[in-house]
Amino acid sequence: MKISDIMSDEDLKRLLSLSAEDIAKATETEPKPKPKKKTEKKERGAYKNNNLVKVLSFVEKIYPQDVSELYKEFGYKDHIVGFFTLNEEEYKAKFPKTYNKIQKSYDNIRTDFRTPFEAARDICANFIVEDLFAKAFNDKYKTIRIKLNEEENRDIEKTATNLPDFIFENLETGKTLRFDLKTDWSGFAFVKDPAKRRYFLRRNEFKEYYDKYKAVVLIWLPLKNKFTFVCFDENLKGEEGVDESKGGKKGFWVDLSTNVFDDIFFDFKSNRVFVDNVVKKLDKFSRKN
Repeated sequence: MKISDIMSDEDLKRLLSLSAEDIAKATETEPKPKPKKKTEKKERGAYKNNNLVKVLSFVEKIYPQDVSELYKEFGYKDHIVGFFTLNEEEYKAKFPKTYNKIQKSYDNIRTDFRTPFEAARDICANFIVEDLFAKAFNDKYKTIRIKLNEEENRDIEKTATNLPDFIFENLETGKTLRFDLKTDWSGFAFVKDPAKRRYFLRRNEFKEYYDKYKAVVLIWLPLKNKFTFVCFDENLKGEEGVDESKGGKKGFWVDLSTNVFDDIFFDFKSNRVFVDNVVKKLDKFSRKN
């Protein structure tokens, strides 16, 4: 399935954050539109940072088969696949029960600038890239296993939790480690100036990951083929604050100025997947537990 199969050209332009002015410049045929009046509050439905577009675009580049094959392999329910293939009105008509559920349970804190449908679609889009991430390790290594946490069933959750996404297990040593996967599509965690490298963790994640779960966070930058880990102990640097890009959510900005960013890349088309550095570090962390 191609992105163009489920979204019109106009939708793609909007979702990829192209303004009307940008489009006019690119075509050099259409006149520039009149500037819109500024409003104090952003209109609902004006959210442009569509996670599904990013995920589908990435999968198209690295995976040899149509993404619909992954839907089958990972066993997604029909109402989850619906988020990937239907627009909001179509989804509402076909899956009214799930649609009503997200309307009731997705509050302003969870949705930030998004509608409940957009927020749910973003979360479900993560399923694809997370499961593809785990698949790479489980296909390649026989002595380790990466599995979803015991509460994850790839469905709509009424409330958000801080339970880390994955459990890493070394089948030879019996050691395990919980880790949460953070996918940084923007690459801002690895900007050129090390002093400006940081990453935002929402609400109490930074407290619960270590105190409650003895977990680490893996920050993955798919478009830069880099990753780094954040460990939670007394040496964790950063500060509490808000992320304005997410509607002013409160949380913790982790300082990554001294972090090492190692190589990682996925190319299932050529059967070249390099994740050795991740395995080595996960195994090292697991032995400390």
